[in-house]
Amino acid sequence: VWGVVPALHSPLMAVTNAISGIVVIGGLVELGHSGTTLATISHPVLFLATSAVALASVNIAGGFNITSKMLQMFKRPDDPPEYNWILLIPAAGFLGAVVAGQAAGYGGAQVVGYLAASAYCILSINGLSTHSTARAGLVYGVAGAVIGCTTTLMGFSHISPQMYQIMIGAMAGGGLLGYVGSSLIELTELP
Repeated sequence: VWGVVPALHSPLMAVTNAISGIVVIGGLVELGHSGTTLATISHPVLFLATSAVALASVNIAGGFNITSKMLQMFKRPDDPPEYNWILLIPAAGFLGAVVAGQAAGYGGAQVVGYLAASAYCILSINGLSTHSTARAGLVYGVAGAVIGCTTTLMGFSHISPQMYQIMIGAMAGGGLLGYVGSSLIELTELP
């Protein structure tokens, strides 16, 4: 991080808010103990874990959106078009392999998913260290967060459908709130 250009400090810090993904995964794990149902989980654990997932999802979605806005400030009208979405193709392949592996009962699939998520997050931080790779770094960060959360959700084999609804609802609701809230911020209001 010491070698990061000063102009990229804010985007780098905004995307490292995706470290909140660890909080999301922790909350999901707490909600997804083997055999957990809405009737068997204690109310304080349900409240705290669901709140952690929702609030961290606000931070993740808002951080990625703010990072994207900040990076748009550096884009010049004569810059060539970028096709960073292509970087999501290998991420989709990793995600598909992890989901298929977990569905088939391959025990190592979850480990592979977490390794892929970690690698994408490291690529994100590295990519955000220079102007020329910053937008690609943002794409890597999104891929890492999606792979990590999906890997965690797929790892639960014996929980009730209601618990899945709570988990996905907390992530989606928090993510939507973070995205909408960060969309209301104008570029001139960013640090």
